[in-house]
Amino acid sequence: MRLKMKVWGIKARLVSACALIVLLGSGMGLWNLSNFRWAGAMFQVASHEALPAVDYLTEADRDMQQALVAERSLMFVRQASENATKLRKSHEENLQQVKSRWQKYQAIPANAEERQFWPEFESTLAEWEHTSKEILSLLAQDSPAERLDAIDISLSEGAAKFEAARDILSKLTELRLQRAHTFAEQVQAAIMRTTRWTLGLVAALLIAGGLLGFLPARSIVRTLNQMVAGTEQAATGDLTVQVLVKKKDELGQMGEAINQMMSRFRDSMMQIQQAARRTTEASHQLAQGSEQLADGAQQQAASLEQTAASLEEITSTIKQSADNAHQANQMAVTTQSSVERSGVVVLEVVEAMTAIRQSNQKINDIVGVIDEFAFQTNLLALNAAVEAARAGEQGRGFAVVAGEVRKLAQRSADAAKEIRALIVDTTAKIKTGSDMANQAGAVLNEIMDGVRKVVDLIGEISIAAQEQAQGIEQINRTMIQVDSITQKNATQTNHFAAIAKTLSTQASEFENQVDHFKLC
Repeated sequence: MRLKMKVWGIKARLVSACALIVLLGSGMGLWNLSNFRWAGAMFQVASHEALPAVDYLTEADRDMQQALVAERSLMFVRQASENATKLRKSHEENLQQVKSRWQKYQAIPANAEERQFWPEFESTLAEWEHTSKEILSLLAQDSPAERLDAIDISLSEGAAKFEAARDILSKLTELRLQRAHTFAEQVQAAIMRTTRWTLGLVAALLIAGGLLGFLPARSIVRTLNQMVAGTEQAATGDLTVQVLVKKKDELGQMGEAINQMMSRFRDSMMQIQQAARRTTEASHQLAQGSEQLADGAQQQAASLEQTAASLEEITSTIKQSADNAHQANQMAVTTQSSVERSGVVVLEVVEAMTAIRQSNQKINDIVGVIDEFAFQTNLLALNAAVEAARAGEQGRGFAVVAGEVRKLAQRSADAAKEIRALIVDTTAKIKTGSDMANQAGAVLNEIMDGVRKVVDLIGEISIAAQEQAQGIEQINRTMIQVDSITQKNATQTNHFAAIAKTLSTQASEFENQVDHFKLC
């Protein structure tokens, strides 16, 4: 099926319409800009010339009145009073302000009509100033006659010159106000003229824009409606539709592009149709393979669960062995500590026996001294008995004492012998006990060496058992992770199998949908 399409000069019309609207709008904008600049210049003249000039003239008039008030007030006060001094100062200051404001006014640009009044005002102001100062001089004499003369001059000659100066200021002010009013009327007229022309140009732009927008739009819409009809027919599944292209303008290029798009789309749909069939077959095979893979993953997960259970039992047994080894190690350490304390006690016993042997030796020496002392005493008692016998009756009492001393010395010698015998026997027993204690110490040292070795071996066993328990526990955790991953893989495999089934179903549906298109 081929659709006819009319070709219009779209680009030229749109460009021409836009150019015309831009030119009209630019012209209107430039004209308005020129008017606004002229109005701005008028406002600048009014704000920087007319208004300041009127302000300076008004202020000068006010200062003249203030000076006149000060002059008239001096007529009613004592000239030597402080109030008179203030009034004279106010009079002088206001005169100076009048001159200052007049100079500022003259600095503003003015036309010839205003300038012709300047010499007259300056001369009139000077005359009034001279008359006013003459009046103040008369008042300064502070006499009734001079006061009356001052009042007469102020109300006649002074008042006339004052009013003449004020009249000139009023004329200058009126001229400035008239110029400002003229500027305002000119600006208002320009605004009204600009408003009328702007409204007319806007209306013309609206009409031109409407016409220039409607005519090309109508031709474009007609052509687009033809293209829409073709695309709607293609949307129903008929991909054999073609748009008739007569000219090479924008819409013609669009029609050609639509024809190329439909041709490529038709070729693509043919390829998609073939790919859909291949995808359907591949998805069926993928679904079968996914089911087999899911079954294998479930079997592997069951085997890993059994392995994990066995590893948990082994881990429990190894942990119990490690705990027993740790307890045995603690008991061996305790035994080693007890044996070491026993060795220390034996050493202390040996040292104590050695000290006793040394003490017995000293006692034996002391007993020897006692025995020697008893022997010497016995000799002395014997000599005393011999001497007593020689003395006869006089030495009988001394002989009795000597006999008792000999008996005492004999008993001391006998006791010393018994003590020596006991010391010898005790020393022999102490030596025997010391030898046995030394043997016991040697045996305890051997026991301590054995206990140390046992403690070291048990410690190594305990460390090895702990390391083995940690290794088995790590293996168990790894197996748990592997089991978890396997379970996840099994779940993912089941999910993948379900997706494969869904993909197979969707591929079949997609193949059915593609078959709806008319390709030839």
